[in-house]
Amino acid sequence: MDEEALVAIERLAKISSCLRTIEGGNVVIVGDLVIDHYVYGTVSGLDTNAPVAAMTAESVVHSLGASGHIARALVRIGLQPSFHTAIGDDWTGRRALELAAADELDSKNMQIIEGRHTSQISRYIARRRIDLADRQLVFRLERNDENPIPETEQTAIIEAALTALDTADALVISDYDRGVITDELTSKLLAAARKRGVPSIVDPKLIRLTPLHEAGVVIFEQRGLEIMRRRREAQSTDAVVEELLTTHEWTAILELLGPKGVRLHRRNQPAFSVDSDAGPALQWLGLHDAAALALVLGAIGGLDLEESAILTNAACELILRAQGEEQVVLNLERLIDRLDEMAWSLRISQR
Repeated sequence: MDEEALVAIERLAKISSCLRTIEGGNVVIVGDLVIDHYVYGTVSGLDTNAPVAAMTAESVVHSLGASGHIARALVRIGLQPSFHTAIGDDWTGRRALELAAADELDSKNMQIIEGRHTSQISRYIARRRIDLADRQLVFRLERNDENPIPETEQTAIIEAALTALDTADALVISDYDRGVITDELTSKLLAAARKRGVPSIVDPKLIRLTPLHEAGVVIFEQRGLEIMRRRREAQSTDAVVEELLTTHEWTAILELLGPKGVRLHRRNQPAFSVDSDAGPALQWLGLHDAAALALVLGAIGGLDLEESAILTNAACELILRAQGEEQVVLNLERLIDRLDEMAWSLRISQR
């Protein structure tokens, strides 16, 4: 067995062992909550009045999405998330509280805002009657509230999150541009995390970069960095990455490459790439959230950034191959199994 493969197998074994022993970490999660609404059914043909698919609904599923994906997964893993978000006092908001209770997620820091609409994304997913093995997205519908969160509730979110940071092992800021994350919130939480020595993971979705001074690990997709390269008229994405790391003094950027894996960038160091062998992506929903979850586990488990990148790749592979809403929410068993699969593949390749 060559030395490179041996080192990779030893790293995978260390990460797997870390996950098997991890317990009890407190994680502060601040971000937007979206209710994911799935309608599953079959399509037998076109509507008689318009050239659109006629779908017969067979089952309906509601679940906590966006930053709620991360919070739900952390509960399943046995960690203790302190989840700070905002919902409306509408039916969807009440459903969010019911779903949090079903997931055993503490909802005390989910601010209820009078008159606000809770964000929901509906996905109508169907298979043709003549091809029952292949599901496809037929239609997507979003409902969002464009109004800013009132100052009183915004202040309450910030103060509660700052208090929770006193006993936190990690901080996650997840921005889906639904109003929870503001420049003030981001700046205050990151400053408090630095002061307390709490590792921070930020997923800004290209929305809010200026207040991310001295953040820990910042998550981007490859296409997001390419958009930034074009905006800044830079010669390469590597130049954009170095500029972001230097200007904002971030610890690292974790670049999600989809089916190609992940790439870790640090200042004045070569990029560390982890290739994926997951094959073509079946879907992308929850990819960023899985990355944030993996980085949290790495931080709490004492992994270095390269080991955390390897773990993130495994988590992203599971998401890209997920079938159905339930598989989008990761757990320790699936992550450990995937790491063990990767180690086994390496051993086989060296025979």
